[in-house]
Amino acid sequence: DLTRQLNDAKLQLKINTQDMSTLEGKIIRLESQVKRYKNQVENAEKTEEELKIEKRKCQQKLRELELAKNDLEMENTRLQKKLEKANKYGSGSSSRSNF
Repeated sequence: DLTRQLNDAKLQLKINTQDMSTLEGKIIRLESQVKRYKNQVENAEKTEEELKIEKRKCQQKLRELELAKNDLEMENTRLQKKLEKANKYGSGSSSRSNF
């Protein structure tokens, strides 16, 4: 009976040792996975910051272009009115320009 108990204990020890080895392997794999995920998060955060900076630059450029467009439209309207006025009142001289 004692021999059987000893053999059972040895078998259980062997099983537990194998389970521990399996679990240690899983721990190592999970730790590596966590490391990769942390790196991915860091890279994603860096990319996000870069994109935010780029977005701000693009929005600033868009505002500048909209202002320039508005200025050009106002200048175009002013020049059209001036042309209409010149055509309406005509100076009689087609070679002269009052721009």
